[in-house]
Amino acid sequence: MTGPYCLLQLPAKGTKITRADLEQQHPVHGVETIEGPPGPKGDQGIQGIQGPAGTDGQDGPTGPRGDPGTPGAKGDTGNQGIQGIPGQDSTVPGPQGNPGIDGEDGAPGLKGDTGEAGYTPVKGVDYFDGAKGDTGDQGIKGDTGPQGNAGASDISHWRKAGVTTYEAWYTMPNTGLVLTAGAVTVGRLYAFPFLTPKAITVDRIAFNVTTLLAGKARAGIYNDAGMRPGSLLVDGGEMDTGTTGVKAATINQALAGSGLYWLAFLANAAVTVRILAVGGVLPILGCSSALGTAPNFGMYMAQTYGALPGTFSASPSMITGTPIVGIFVRLSA
Repeated sequence: MTGPYCLLQLPAKGTKITRADLEQQHPVHGVETIEGPPGPKGDQGIQGIQGPAGTDGQDGPTGPRGDPGTPGAKGDTGNQGIQGIPGQDSTVPGPQGNPGIDGEDGAPGLKGDTGEAGYTPVKGVDYFDGAKGDTGDQGIKGDTGPQGNAGASDISHWRKAGVTTYEAWYTMPNTGLVLTAGAVTVGRLYAFPFLTPKAITVDRIAFNVTTLLAGKARAGIYNDAGMRPGSLLVDGGEMDTGTTGVKAATINQALAGSGLYWLAFLANAAVTVRILAVGGVLPILGCSSALGTAPNFGMYMAQTYGALPGTFSASPSMITGTPIVGIFVRLSA
């Protein structure tokens, strides 16, 4: 080779070099640089690191609704439920009916035949008394007469003034029904004696709320068990004490004559009701052994509010002061 020479620094294999790079390495002016033919294709470079994933595209439109599936087969019939236990018969006997009216006495028997006449005495002649004749046979008993009509009802008598029906309400024995007001005690079942000289039927039981208090109360009647309340005869049901006035329940209860019953009261609020004054009540239950100034007016037992219990306590406490709750019953028309 002739002429001037130059040394070129070759780049590393795989690095692309341009003409400008060669001219920069050979600063001698006036020498022409001849671009050689392209070199052979280098080996493929190492794959670059994968770039971050692109953002999710928007959801496509909702496809059409599929056809409804075929209805499933009907399930088997379930087993029959267990039969419920039959309710028990009531063990409380019904009230005894009033005795029937006595029939009239039968007509008297026929009179027996008259005996034969004795001898007529002759004056001046003594006679011995003859033997007494035998008693004649008893006459045949007459037929029993027809039963008389039933007498007029005492109920009708006490609820009638001429042809006009009026109200007739009764409560425990008293000297003139001196009334006042007082609050009852919650959790206490009261009972007061009620006498029935004649057989009657009562169709209402009531008390009077004088100062309202939200709550409930019940009134009922107990049979006597030897000068104390015994078995429950009738529960008048629940009545509201949230308003003032008479609270009456409809009942239909026959009470035997010459009897002693007990009017009962139970409340779940200390409501103020119409009560009897101590001085106006007849103390038919007597006095305590102290013979003090507080006779016995009634009895009570501890009881949570609810339906009246079927049997009153066999050892109740005595009521010797207020409140003597005014529980009234109305005679049936």
